[in-house]
Amino acid sequence: MTDSLGGFEFQPSSYDAAVSSGLVIITRNESRTGTPLECVDAFTGQPPGLQILTAPAGSKIISPLTTLIGELIRLYSGDVDMTIAEAQTMLNSGLGLGNADITQVDPIYASANGDIATYGPVVAAITTVANLVSSLGTILYGTTSLNSGRLTRAQAEMKVYGGIARQIENSLAVAARGNRKLLASPALDLSSPNAITDISKSSLYESSLSNIGLGFLSFTPVALEAVVQMNVNSAQSIKNILADLSDPTALLKLVAAAAKVSQNPEALEAALSSAIGEALSPAQQAALDELKNFAQYNAKLVGASDSIVVTIPLYPPPPSPPPPSQPPPYVSKGAVLNSSELAATITVPVLFVVIVTMLVAMRQIAKRRRARRLARFEARNEREVQSMEAQKSVKKINAEAMKRELALLQDERAAERALIKTYEQHMKKSKEKVEKAIALRIQLEKERKAAKRAESIQNR
Repeated sequence: MTDSLGGFEFQPSSYDAAVSSGLVIITRNESRTGTPLECVDAFTGQPPGLQILTAPAGSKIISPLTTLIGELIRLYSGDVDMTIAEAQTMLNSGLGLGNADITQVDPIYASANGDIATYGPVVAAITTVANLVSSLGTILYGTTSLNSGRLTRAQAEMKVYGGIARQIENSLAVAARGNRKLLASPALDLSSPNAITDISKSSLYESSLSNIGLGFLSFTPVALEAVVQMNVNSAQSIKNILADLSDPTALLKLVAAAAKVSQNPEALEAALSSAIGEALSPAQQAALDELKNFAQYNAKLVGASDSIVVTIPLYPPPPSPPPPSQPPPYVSKGAVLNSSELAATITVPVLFVVIVTMLVAMRQIAKRRRARRLARFEARNEREVQSMEAQKSVKKINAEAMKRELALLQDERAAERALIKTYEQHMKKSKEKVEKAIALRIQLEKERKAAKRAESIQNR
């Protein structure tokens, strides 16, 4: 059970459990004993819009960003063994968070105590991701409830986290293929409608991995449009808030107000109703319309900020170091060590060196194995790119060959038409000559007959 500011403390049964176990927060409105105990956000005063948060082992902070770190590690678990540090670097690159330590530093405390330039964007990213997971997880829960493969709200939210992690991996993979412009700014822009739409598709894909029947689902256009536009307005408003990092309290109030507006229970209930095809009441329709309109969203955000109470956790200073103790008395063992002391003196350092050597060797083997897996992964991607380029080259060559053959065919047809035309002209001339010859012969025959008749008459 956390305190009023989300702080937690627990004592595991063993040190191994403490350093190797992941952390999970589940928001609940009742204690384990069944005593009513309402769970609310300390800043907004309303129930949180998220059902579950996780963090990798050894974390001091649990947030939507630590949940994404765990999803990135899971995403790469079947190909390359990714460490927590590597996943955090990938997340920071994907969301443009610089060198912020996501798992160990409280961003609210750090922002309020002089490091707002580094951790102000982290607070903003936490709220942006939380708003997206809350709204998209709500309609995913509603969509799957219409199918036999129903998900709980917490499971639906984890599918959305998986979808965001997959889009971060895809965007950085594009950046790694030579698009330097993407590397100069966050590779995943959560204020883009296309990015949110892609995340919704990835969330459905993540759901289908656990139940093939969910692979044929799709969001209703009304619900998807409302969620996309609401999160675009939310992310854009938070971007505008980040333009001024001079007042940490004002920044925290406005970012908390964005969470209060986007995770409002009435708005989430309206999105759920639209996802399952229920008719919206006028109040629900108005709530969604206000969130979809940027000007109205900003107006609600400014109005909500007046009711936000920002309380910065005051961590106690670290304890002072213990006073130096007296050194133990020196007891001489004599000039010469006996056999047991000599064996212990030799064996302990040798064992220490052997253990250290084995650990270093195992680390190097694991590092080389990781490098080989990464090389195979990159080689496979390179082969796919080369195969696509080869297919394009073959298509281009085939197209050019077809053009040449078509040109030759056209030339042959033109030559054939010219030959036919010449032949027709020759036949026309021959016909004219024959006709002239026939006419001349007829004329001569007529003249001969006329001469013969004249001669016959004269003889008479």
